[in-house]
Amino acid sequence: GIGFSESWSASTSSAAVTAPGLTYGDLQTSGNAVALPNSLNIRRRFDSTGLTGNGASYWFSILFTATNSQGGSATAIPSFFSDFAGSSQNAGFAVSYNINSKTNLYMDARIGGSIRASTNIPGTDYYDGSVAMVLGRITFSDTVNQDRLEVWLNPTMGETPGTPLFNVTGQWSDTG
Repeated sequence: GIGFSESWSASTSSAAVTAPGLTYGDLQTSGNAVALPNSLNIRRRFDSTGLTGNGASYWFSILFTATNSQGGSATAIPSFFSDFAGSSQNAGFAVSYNINSKTNLYMDARIGGSIRASTNIPGTDYYDGSVAMVLGRITFSDTVNQDRLEVWLNPTMGETPGTPLFNVTGQWSDTG
């Protein structure tokens, strides 16, 4: 990617870079993947110069898979424009996904450290090793509490995303 001010970091040292990276349909991907143990927060600071002005939008996507056939919990919280604060983030934007049973995916969307929306998404088998995609758009506003985070799960490639799974507003803060 471009625009990053640092490499990916984790709230613990248990994350490992693995090869090869994940693929999703005909999406062009490159590089490796990060293997995460249970309940690990990851982040990557961005150079926000020119990105946070009124009306500016930032798109991101995350590919993930779970291979824990034992049915245990697998949680990741990628955070954008934020720093860690314990098990969550204290600023910026985040999408949490937790495969908390073999057939259930829990997701939430966070702005400024607060969970703005959450949902359980039943599935057939989230531990079957298939790859899922989270697509998101962050839109900044100069109006208080009007920064926006929209999130889609497994959008159809080559089409404009439809109604987002989450469409939440709030106030982010940059904690450096």
